[in-house]
Amino acid sequence: MLRRWDLNGVLTGEQSQQGVNELLARPLRVVHVRGLFADARAKRANVTFADGLYVALAAHLHASLLTSDGCLANAPTLGVPVLYSA
Repeated sequence: MLRRWDLNGVLTGEQSQQGVNELLARPLRVVHVRGLFADARAKRANVTFADGLYVALAAHLHASLLTSDGCLANAPTLGVPVLYSA
């Protein structure tokens, strides 16, 4: 999303870099997605497998899904709160 906003002039290069720096300052959590395959596949009627992995991860983390993908944000029965920003 930062890249898109930077390229579209929503953010300045400095603001985009600040966003990257803030992301780098956060703790990193590595997730092995293999355990999410079944849940991602279960969403196949509404989203791609790749997007299903994001949805499954959000569900497993009890987190909201942040996306700039309008199709994903409006997909039915995701089962997680969606934060959409165009």
